[in-house]
Amino acid sequence: MAEELLRLDGEWLHPESWTKERLEEFDGSPSEEDIQKAPEALRRLYQAVGAKPAKYYALLYMDGDHMGRWLSGTHEGLATFGDILHPEVREQLTKDPNWKTLLEKKRLITPAVHAAISQALGHFALKLVPYIVEQRYPGRLIYAGGDDVLALVPLEDALAVARELRAAFSGHIRFEKGDLQVCLGEPVTGHVEWGDDIFLTMGPKATASIGLVFAHHLQPLDLVLQAARRAEQAAKHQYGRNALAVEVLKRSGETVKVGTRWGYDGTSDVVALLIDVTERLRKDEISRKWPYTVQAEVVALEALPDAAQRAELKRLLKRQAGQELPREEKDGQAEKLSGELVVLATHRGFEEMSRWLLVCSFIARGGEV
Repeated sequence: MAEELLRLDGEWLHPESWTKERLEEFDGSPSEEDIQKAPEALRRLYQAVGAKPAKYYALLYMDGDHMGRWLSGTHEGLATFGDILHPEVREQLTKDPNWKTLLEKKRLITPAVHAAISQALGHFALKLVPYIVEQRYPGRLIYAGGDDVLALVPLEDALAVARELRAAFSGHIRFEKGDLQVCLGEPVTGHVEWGDDIFLTMGPKATASIGLVFAHHLQPLDLVLQAARRAEQAAKHQYGRNALAVEVLKRSGETVKVGTRWGYDGTSDVVALLIDVTERLRKDEISRKWPYTVQAEVVALEALPDAAQRAELKRLLKRQAGQELPREEKDGQAEKLSGELVVLATHRGFEEMSRWLLVCSFIARGGEV
């Protein structure tokens, strides 16, 4: 029974697929009685397995930034001659002004450097990407070719998958007791130790941009692919690369677009904040009305001094904290989130920050309105 269910097209696990028109598209000849019985049969199935299929999913498209410059030797992040020497040797040589000038010059692009870049991209595409998308999360990898990734992931895991892929690309990950930990903003060597293996990555000066699309399962796939490409281009050009852009294609026809750099001064891991907010909304530690309240106050918030902005966000968070939270946790939650959200708003504006809160709420509700 389980194997037969797994072979079934997931489309038929949704009640809205059981219409005469859609069934006829698949050469079906349903009776009116069968169509009327479908919703009840699906309800019993949901009850038996203790879950319902998600109406929305995410399509992720990732692309490395300025890869042509890395390969041509013109990228500003390329190592200097001094970078590749032992620190003690470099220290001695820099005492001579002539050597100091030479050591500050960019290392020449040689076949060995090209081989190292190829090796780093291979490790990322063949090892780290499949592990993150399909083992750490129940996603499906469509394509991974060096710095390019295309994958389908569950809506609730989309931000986490995007964050881990971006961190893995530049080596901002470590494995602790076999578990992957993201360390964006921390100093890293560019090498990743994983069990008995050591993987070379593109290193901390390399960046990547990701476009995410949240789409209803009935949305035509070609339109979803176009939206993913748009989001990736927005991450690169609208948000200045090293960024994440999201496009939400709601069933109602409404589209929500939002984006952010992976980090700013004062916060090195913006997406970790967004994941935290999403989880608190999902667990009802914050009322799901809160994002709409913040959105309604955007104009007023932008007119306030910095300290007053944080105070107002803190007040709203306390007022709309979950009823079951102890007083101390409500205060701690308001203190933490108000400070972090003000930093995001400082760089992206309160309007964009409020749209991110709406996207977090959308994810927390599983796309349900």
